[in-house]
Formats: sequence, structure tokens, C-alpha cells
Amino acid sequence: MFAPNLTGELRAGANHIKIDFVAEAKLKPADFGMSVPDSTNFPDLRIAGGPTFGAISGYPQGRATLPSSPNYILSWLKDRMR
Repeated sequence: MFAPNLTGELRAGANHIKIDFVAEAKLKPADFGMSVPDSTNFPDLRIAGGPTFGAISGYPQGRATLPSSPNYILSWLKDRMR
């Protein structure tokens, strides 16, 4: 409180979010009898301008973020309180 009719309030909030997408079964192409150059990734079929079949590109992936929001409020009462 700066004066009887002038007050300030500071608030801050934060949230931590971490999401990991990890496969439940760590399978390799060789487990299914496939021989591919990269033994850690399943083969995929890409059609130009169309869908993709097979492995998910960039998998596994995840996200982490720390959003925060500071807020300051200044209140000024111009009339007497009744």
C-alpha cells in the first residue's frame, strides 16, 4: 500500500510441462525379418503429394515448456470510501 487510496499488487504464476512420447516396445526391423540400412528405424513408403506409410518420422519426440505470467495491478481510488 502506497497511500490510503493507492495500492499495488504483484502476482506471478508458473507451470512446468514435460511430455515424453516413448514407444512401449522397443522393436527393430530385424525382429520382423526385415533387412534395412538403418537397423534402428522401420522402413517407410512416401508417395509424392500423398500419404506416408510405415515409420513415424522424428519419433520418439517430446516437449518441455515453462510458461510464466507476471502481473502487476495498480489501483487508485479517486473518491472517498463510504
